[in-house]
Amino acid sequence: MAGYNMMYSYKRVIFFIFLLILALTVTHVVKTPDVVALSSISGKNDHKTRIFLFRHGERCDRSDNLCLSDADGITLLGAEQAVNNGEMFNARVSDYEVYSTDTTRTVQTAKYFSGKAVTVLPELSVCDVTIFDTLKKLAAKK
Repeated sequence: MAGYNMMYSYKRVIFFIFLLILALTVTHVVKTPDVVALSSISGKNDHKTRIFLFRHGERCDRSDNLCLSDADGITLLGAEQAVNNGEMFNARVSDYEVYSTDTTRTVQTAKYFSGKAVTVLPELSVCDVTIFDTLKKLAAKK
């Protein structure tokens, strides 16, 4: 009987480890976006609408660097980085629309990055599963 209990315990441990690995794999897949090299952007999904998400530039309220404007905006360094990254992006992708959340730092970053008019959509600030619906609606407009 002791052998049976020991075998049952091993099976439970193996099953638990399997569930743990499965959970970690699913979590990793769901939370890890595709990272695309800038050089390969133009060859990706040419038949589909592409959505690129960019983080805002360096925040004034979390830096000792000079600010572009108010404390809720980005620093001069953040603006410079946005311009430089935007130039590299624009060399590969020219036909795109720019959307931003309604915070000063994201609007500033989007403007410096793209050099284009920025459409502000407060619903992009919602960090839950509804963001996928918002992004799908934007993709459907194209």
